[in-house]
Amino acid sequence: MRALSASAAPGGENVPTNESSSVTATPTTAEEQTSAASSWWTQDPSDVESAANAASAMNLQDPDPSALGYSPMDLATAAIDYFHYASDLPWWLSIVAVAGVLRLSVLPLTVLQMRNQTRMVHMTPEIQALQARMQERPAETQDEQLMYQQQMMNIQARHGVKVWTSILPALAQLPIFLTMFWTLRDMAAAYPSFAHGGTLWFPNLAEADPTYGLPIVTALSFIAMTELAPQGEMPNNENAQRMKLVMRVVAVSMVPIAMTQPAAIAVYWTASNAFSLMQTFFFRIPGAKEAMGITLLPEIAARAAATPVDAGTGVADQKVYSNKPRRQRFSRRQE
Repeated sequence: MRALSASAAPGGENVPTNESSSVTATPTTAEEQTSAASSWWTQDPSDVESAANAASAMNLQDPDPSALGYSPMDLATAAIDYFHYASDLPWWLSIVAVAGVLRLSVLPLTVLQMRNQTRMVHMTPEIQALQARMQERPAETQDEQLMYQQQMMNIQARHGVKVWTSILPALAQLPIFLTMFWTLRDMAAAYPSFAHGGTLWFPNLAEADPTYGLPIVTALSFIAMTELAPQGEMPNNENAQRMKLVMRVVAVSMVPIAMTQPAAIAVYWTASNAFSLMQTFFFRIPGAKEAMGITLLPEIAARAAATPVDAGTGVADQKVYSNKPRRQRFSRRQE
């Protein structure tokens, strides 16, 4: 620290002198000292503020990623941190990169879902015939209900349809969605550099977009993903239309939610929706589905064709797919 004291100069003026031996270059005359003091007091205030901000930024450092563990949130934080520092990407682009990696990780489950939906299309005529038969002759006893249920299971088995496969992507994306949501919220609060890690009209990723432009873009990308989703593999039934309506409501509700969250979260949502749209357009390329095996497998088609089907009902012959043992067990329990 500098220690300054007053001494008498020629002419009776008091001027500050340096008593510390560690400083060797000091103004020696009254004119030089007066000039230095005048330049300090007349310094541009903006320069002083910029220097103070720079010093403050140097003191505020991002957390050390080496202290992270192996929880889902810690792994997500480490991934975003890696893309930012190792690849020298801005924060917003690092978030986009992680969104792309996560979307690719779910792609195998999406392919399984699309294969299952394709098989469901091929079994639809038999299902509709069975439903028509059930309407013409409703089940009056539990024994008949079991018979219809078994016939439904027989149709699904012959076509290789597994109901649980259709929900695999949703089950996988839910924990990813929640993990990234909480991760980005925590990073927005703990990483000072998030304040200038955005781009375009949202330079601050730690706060909500004041223009509301980013939440609107997020909702529009979600609507586009919903409307352009492949429908050819799915039966055109009331359930599919109802699900699309629900997704539209979700898209609209994303706007007020994103308006109250850090912009980093909206960036991730928008990027994830954009990668989903790219995936949709990829599967529309001729030969892409065939390359991914999203067609009716030959062994399933052969098994379905070899099964005797009632010409009037479209249901598999009960001599081949019989539920007689199950009915007998049920009858014995009733007795």
